[in-house]
Amino acid sequence: MTVRLFRSAAVVAIWLFGSQCATAESDMREIIALRLAREPAAFQPQQVFHSPQKSRVAIITNYGDVDRNIRRYDLDLFDLAACEAACEPRRVVSVEVSGNDPGISWVVWKDETHLVYLRVGENGQSQVFGFDLNSGQEVQLSHALYGVRSLAIAGDALAFIEADMEKPLWSDAHEAAKGIVVSDQNLTSLLRNRSGSGASDAPGIGDLFVSIGGKIRRFELGGSPDWLPETLSVSKRGDVTLLRREPRNQLPWVKSQNNAPPLSGNVLTLWGAEEGALSLRRLVDRAVGPGGGAVAWAPDGRRFALTTLNLEGAPETVSVRLEGKTDVERVDTRCLPLEFQTSERLLCRDVGGGTDGLWKKRAGHWMAVSRRPISQDPVFIDEAFDHPPTLRMRLPVGGTRLLWDLNPGFKTDIHITEETFKLPGSGRIIQAGVYWPQGYAAGRRYPVVIQTHGWDPTTFQPEGLSSAGYAALSLAERGFLVVQLPDLPMPPRAEEGRAYSDYFDAVIDQLTERGVADATRIGLQGWSRTGFAVRAALQSGRHKYGAAVLVDSMSGGYMSWLAAENLSASYQATVAELNGGTTKDAPANWVLNSPPIKSAGAPTPFLLQVFGAPSLVGAWEDLVVKRRAKVPVELRYYPDAMHNPRKPVERLAVMRTTVDWYTQWLLTAVREPKTSATSGDKP
Repeated sequence: MTVRLFRSAAVVAIWLFGSQCATAESDMREIIALRLAREPAAFQPQQVFHSPQKSRVAIITNYGDVDRNIRRYDLDLFDLAACEAACEPRRVVSVEVSGNDPGISWVVWKDETHLVYLRVGENGQSQVFGFDLNSGQEVQLSHALYGVRSLAIAGDALAFIEADMEKPLWSDAHEAAKGIVVSDQNLTSLLRNRSGSGASDAPGIGDLFVSIGGKIRRFELGGSPDWLPETLSVSKRGDVTLLRREPRNQLPWVKSQNNAPPLSGNVLTLWGAEEGALSLRRLVDRAVGPGGGAVAWAPDGRRFALTTLNLEGAPETVSVRLEGKTDVERVDTRCLPLEFQTSERLLCRDVGGGTDGLWKKRAGHWMAVSRRPISQDPVFIDEAFDHPPTLRMRLPVGGTRLLWDLNPGFKTDIHITEETFKLPGSGRIIQAGVYWPQGYAAGRRYPVVIQTHGWDPTTFQPEGLSSAGYAALSLAERGFLVVQLPDLPMPPRAEEGRAYSDYFDAVIDQLTERGVADATRIGLQGWSRTGFAVRAALQSGRHKYGAAVLVDSMSGGYMSWLAAENLSASYQATVAELNGGTTKDAPANWVLNSPPIKSAGAPTPFLLQVFGAPSLVGAWEDLVVKRRAKVPVELRYYPDAMHNPRKPVERLAVMRTTVDWYTQWLLTAVREPKTSATSGDKP
């Protein structure tokens, strides 16, 4: 076995088995070049922002240019009064980005004519900018050394957080005083031997900046990545809240389910306007509930509402008073806070419901006093799994009209459907996406690739869930049937591997019974958390897999435990639970329970695609045990890639390698078509 190392500005590849077959790139390039109103990655919200009076709407779109290896982000504006007849978008700003930071990532309307947003500045890092629609002028409002990761605005109060480096493994004040730099000695920089913020998706949090009345105050948060900067909020008088996550083992409902500890939403106030000084105190010690910790402030800034989880694990919104001793009052279990009309009148949205409601405080208790249908935004993104996004406007007389076709002329011959699968035993019904092979013919069985970790029928997903090696359309064009599976409702940690193994088996059984799948040619793909599920399926599943691809995945192995030393406490706890132990277990226990070692005997050809140094350390365990077991294995290392790659050339390389791997192991052998009694099944 030979090892060859290739280096380029975009990719460092370690080839450990076989050779790659050439594939056409035109379809992959077309996917990367699609204009989307959200990031081409998992779990990203759509980027449409209405002004306070909803007279204007702003939209962020982005697309990739493979030849130049850049992403372009555009911020466009529509005046809705003019758009009732006909209108064109007004370009506010356009940014081209060659690095990992998004060019434009968030917009907040200050009023009907002023926008505040995050975009990449001259230093290549996200900064806060303001734009005046009347004058057409843009002003940079922040100059953070490491960039800005969050933004909140209310009236004249502005708050943002500067993202610092990952927390150091060690530092020495005496040596630092002599000019010896030791503060950046984290795992990523040590292994990559380079400076800068690296490829980390969750850098440590640096400093909080609060501006009110032109006066800027600074608060040092430190370098812990356990903060959740996206939950930053600010009141009109300058009070700030922030959430910090912590493992929570003590909750009764967690213990009763033998489940992993949830992330705690410890709400802290960081600066009080009336005190005139920076302060830090914990206000609410509960797990985050629906809404991810979004805060609604009362007009006077002395109270806010937050959705939490109570001790039984049920959603519960609380109202928090800041003055004097912190007062936490229960509002309701169904209330997702939207806006305080007064300090005792709270507009909410029903949890899981279709109505908005008004909650009012009477005789010391909160109660719902009215309900109404959810008000619809005048402009919305119209997209689904089977058609790319367009921007549409609701008309006063009813109906809608097209404002903007983001991808005119785009079409594909691949048929995508949402299919139902039933899980034996539980009776649970799963809705999954199926990408049917190009030129599908009834009566023929096709090789199948199962892509894991989520399915969203409301968004267009040509690759699948994310950009991390998913390649659904490209695989379908080469004759594969691709299934994009949603996650299971979180099973107990001790049962997670078996639950997913049975899940994959059930899907394969039903596709085989329908006569569309060749059970001897099944590929399995895991990304992030579901890398553990794939390893479990290779070890204990009833079906034998012809190829597996793991992309920047979590293993729960011994090396993964070591690599987690410099990461967040919550991540370390998750790795420990997947391994079946605790973060304090002896190394011998980690080796004994290591999923990579336990699945070493599975003969499935194994492709590892790795992003960043900590992921490389974790994947090295898989590589070594597979090589020693004489199992075909290949590892490709992308040192600068994000967990969801943004750079077009990285996306293309990861996608192409995935397609080549499945082609090599599942399509190389020419097989006669197989027929079935259920050959009438059609996509």
